[in-house]
Amino acid sequence: MTEVSQGMAERLALQARRKLLLEDYPAAIESQRKAVEILQDELDSLEADSSASADERKECAHRLSDYWGRLGGIYRRANMDSKGTDAYRHGMEIE
Repeated sequence: MTEVSQGMAERLALQARRKLLLEDYPAAIESQRKAVEILQDELDSLEADSSASADERKECAHRLSDYWGRLGGIYRRANMDSKGTDAYRHGMEIE
């Protein structure tokens, strides 16, 4: 995983957490979804790169799964239960 994409995803996830604490659910969802997109792109890139190690792919998949879980939690707090369940399920499928 590139440090740039990892750093960007972490900043967005932190921003989502801050917005969640302020109960700004739409902003929290948007930030966390962007973090998920960055990690998904990174995982897709690692899977296409034959020189990427299995450990790199596994670490990225684990982080992506965690980010999907966080998104599910934000949806749940925003009373968007079906979207929350979908996000949790998506994270479980990755892991």
